[in-house]
Amino acid sequence: MKKVWYCVFLVSFACAVNEEAKTTSLAGQWEIVWSLNDMITSGKISFSSDGAAKIITAETPNDLLDPGSHEADFKWYIKEEILTLQRADNDFELNYEIISRDNNALIMKYANEIRVSLFRIR
Repeated sequence: MKKVWYCVFLVSFACAVNEEAKTTSLAGQWEIVWSLNDMITSGKISFSSDGAAKIITAETPNDLLDPGSHEADFKWYIKEEILTLQRADNDFELNYEIISRDNNALIMKYANEIRVSLFRIR
């Protein structure tokens, strides 16, 4: 019986460490681009290791979002290859499906239509 509990503990611990590693790996400044057909919005997103994030978008021609520049604060986390951004002011959640990622790039999709690309700023 002790072996079973030990195995359960190891698996639980490994999953917790893996989630923490995902969170830590995103900490820092990133360029972000949302694209759908010929509409594009770009900006910057900063992730902190404490779960806070800030997005600042720039005004672009053929803007995918509302015209103009925007700034918003979020809480963020990753679970099961979904990056969730929850607005700090109204708790609205955006769930991005992670398609691929490495230390310097993250490719995701939102609502199966919008491609979201993040590139780490050095």
